[in-house]
Amino acid sequence: MKTTDDQSEIFVVVDQNDKIIGYKTRKDCHSNKSLTHRGTGIVIFNDKGEILIQKRSTTKDTDPGYLSTSASGHLQKGETYKDAAEREMFEEIGMKIRGKRKSMLYLREIIMAPSKLTKKKSRLLNS
Repeated sequence: MKTTDDQSEIFVVVDQNDKIIGYKTRKDCHSNKSLTHRGTGIVIFNDKGEILIQKRSTTKDTDPGYLSTSASGHLQKGETYKDAAEREMFEEIGMKIRGKRKSMLYLREIIMAPSKLTKKKSRLLNS
């Protein structure tokens, strides 16, 4: 099946220390194992401690049909991890975090290469 992902979307390419070294298309990053790029994943818990997961579209260019975090995606040029997390939450599940809850947004910063996750850092975001 053909992907519905925009293959011309620009990703932030980084070195192993998360320093920006350039910008490449989604197609370039997902087809070249040496291009490490920024991504974010958001995990949402309810009051019972249950985690909201979602099933990825079967038209995604990576891991189609797999279960995934509550929301996730790639950073855009000039975007912070926090900004990307908030944007992806709204785009994928229509959720906006406001007020006191904004300080409870849990973010997983991911520096990824197509074949592996090279660095992961999880932290609680401050508003």
